[in-house]
Amino acid sequence: MKTQIYFYKLFLFGHKGEDDYISLSQIQGQQLSMILATDPSRKFIMVDENLINTSAIEQLAKSESMTYTTDGTQRKIPEVREITGEEEMAQEKFNAFKNKIKLLK
Repeated sequence: MKTQIYFYKLFLFGHKGEDDYISLSQIQGQQLSMILATDPSRKFIMVDENLINTSAIEQLAKSESMTYTTDGTQRKIPEVREITGEEEMAQEKFNAFKNKIKLLK
């Protein structure tokens, strides 16, 4: 079954506008959300090869996928495809996590 794939924007304090963020995959964003919500003692996280102080995180925002054209411009085009086994397992864990905590909607 095809589903929409999202990515996450990680904004750090002192960012210089809407386009100043670290782009995370759907799996990375879901894992980071769960870590930040459940482990207040964690001071640093690894994102790819970058070590980030968690106190520097201003916002983690879910966003639609972006497609970059050859001229460097961005167009918001939702990515719809079959999810991988790893993505499916991460999504199940994330859904179970969301059901255990109270969310504001």
